[in-house]
Amino acid sequence: MLERYEIETFLTLAEELHFGRTGERLRVSTGRVSHVVRKLERRIGAPLFERTSRVVRLTPIGVRLAGTRSSLRDGTIDVLIASYPFDGMANGPVLMRERRVLAVAAGHPLAAEESVSLEVLGDHPVVQYPAVTSAAFKQDRTPVRTPAGRPVPEGPVGGSFSEMLALVALGRGVLPVGEQTRQFYARPDVAYVPIHDAPPISRGPVWMAENTTSRVREFVRAAADANPLPPD
Repeated sequence: MLERYEIETFLTLAEELHFGRTGERLRVSTGRVSHVVRKLERRIGAPLFERTSRVVRLTPIGVRLAGTRSSLRDGTIDVLIASYPFDGMANGPVLMRERRVLAVAAGHPLAAEESVSLEVLGDHPVVQYPAVTSAAFKQDRTPVRTPAGRPVPEGPVGGSFSEMLALVALGRGVLPVGEQTRQFYARPDVAYVPIHDAPPISRGPVWMAENTTSRVREFVRAAADANPLPPD
């Protein structure tokens, strides 16, 4: 299982074929890009890029990996475990719930708080998801109004989740995220503060409604049976 930041780093480097430009796009150092790629290559057990002083190119295995981008719409995969809401898809039962936290710069005044309310979104610019992100997902993660109806200031748009966190680290805005971001995107320049009045993020199986085959139904049923949620 590849982590999201590993996939983002690999695919960005596969497009740029340049460590410096990849670091600029992801708002991380060149050394960080190299570290993630080396770690990924150790896990896979083979080099993904050929590196010389003049050029970076994909190896045959790297080309194959870059070409296997999972997609529900083109039939590459049947079922995806994803966070809701997932527009235009059939959704299975919730398999996991995750508390929401607010990502802020380490030096931000909110970083010292034990918890915050959703109302604080009306006081700080919120980093935005890319335009290609579904409207329902953006409304769930980065609402335009607080529970009391106050407008939420829009911060800068990030091209990827890693870039969005980099904007947070630079003090350009705050960002509501799931608490597992603390583990998978740990960075010393970002703090994660619990949001005490936010509903949890739900995750579970999603698939194309027209692809509701018996195999898909059995998989979803088996996944739910194997992962019963504790009572709220």
